Amino acid sequence: MKVVFAVSTVFHIEHLKRIYRQWDKAEFLLFSAKDRDAAGQMAAHLERTGCRGRHIADFLASKDRADVMFSVYWQPAFLVMGPETMHVRIMYGYAKDEWNYADWNGNYDLIFAYGPYAEERLKRHAPCISVGHPRDPGPDRAPVHPGGKPAGGGRPVLLYCPTYGEMSSLPDMDRMLPALAERFEVVVKLHHASQADHYPCLTRLAAESRIRLCDQSVDLFGLLPACDLVVSDHSGAIFDAMLMEKPIVLVDSKAMKGRIQAELGLDAASLDIKVRRMLPHFEAEDLVDGIRHALKHPPAYGPFLDTLYAGIGTDVPGRIRDETTARFRRFSGANRQRELFERLVRFVEQDGRELVILGAGDFGQAVMQLCKTRGFGRIRFIDGDPAKHGREIEGSPVDPPGRMDGLAPSKQKCLVATVGGASSYEERLKRIGFVSGRDYIKVF
Repeated sequence: MKVVFAVSTVFHIEHLKRIYRQWDKAEFLLFSAKDRDAAGQMAAHLERTGCRGRHIADFLASKDRADVMFSVYWQPAFLVMGPETMHVRIMYGYAKDEWNYADWNGNYDLIFAYGPYAEERLKRHAPCISVGHPRDPGPDRAPVHPGGKPAGGGRPVLLYCPTYGEMSSLPDMDRMLPALAERFEVVVKLHHASQADHYPCLTRLAAESRIRLCDQSVDLFGLLPACDLVVSDHSGAIFDAMLMEKPIVLVDSKAMKGRIQAELGLDAASLDIKVRRMLPHFEAEDLVDGIRHALKHPPAYGPFLDTLYAGIGTDVPGRIRDETTARFRRFSGANRQRELFERLVRFVEQDGRELVILGAGDFGQAVMQLCKTRGFGRIRFIDGDPAKHGREIEGSPVDPPGRMDGLAPSKQKCLVATVGGASSYEERLKRIGFVSGRDYIKVF
């Protein structure tokens, strides 16, 4: 059974690494455009950690095939794996319910959930098994430090794990970090989508060695045993800390305060709001006193763990290996993407017209690689990003959308390979005489 792991960030590698090691000849496939920083970062991380891996373009060029591909969430580029690969999702975090349980889960042939809460929401999309957290140390779990007793024997160790984007508490917390660093040993574990240089206090304190700053290459589960308390906001790290039985304090950012207050009383509130009913939460200015209180009186959330996690303290990667092997024996050989894949191939290979891919992102470039492995090489891109205009991607030029007016159905066929701008592209194609299904197709 040939097993591969699809990754697009270093964090994905860290999350899947213990499962990867269950198979002697497994490998990571890098699903990121070769010209992006992420591809180089992942390749370097694989080399540092001694893991096998290659870019999806190189995998396709070798004409290798995978029996099973694991991933943490669905990406359209996975379509290029063909109709015979069994797709398996490994859940990669709680929080952000709207995203975690969205309809894209229906692309999977099997999903491994953390526990009953997730399984109940995922099983409507695909076969789902609750196995636990794949990074749970299992039988090797270190003893839990009792609340109020510093893990290092000196000042309490505070682990701050903010999420990213508009839900992040970092804009509020950045100015509070000096006060925290005076009272605690502070470790900041950034979300893999966050940029440290956007926060002046954070970067200055790290440069002065007054706090320890950790990026996505550092596994959170390597930090949790040594900390005395976890501070977070709306991050999945909240639930990782629960699994490791750590005291937790949450930050209510000014940007999210209104939503938090509105949702706290709702039965349909998202999970990251619901936990605020049992965990202490404060605005950044009140955090120091809140941390001191939580260290002396750790909040109780033990009964909630059984809802969140199955298999606590067990060999979760080993069970994933066994369940996957058993499910593959019953796999029909046709995944849920078969119809769409065959439609894409028929469209590309129907005639010799030049293929114009509208969208030069990860998916568009993956389709280009698939076409080349099947002997179709007359390809060019159209993309709305000015930074890509005039460049070539492995010999295929990238033009701006204005060049669409020069396209003709008799000479070109088009593949809309983007979500953003897809309707605009389709309107322009119809206006210049392209017919859906014959002269262009949309994959989304």
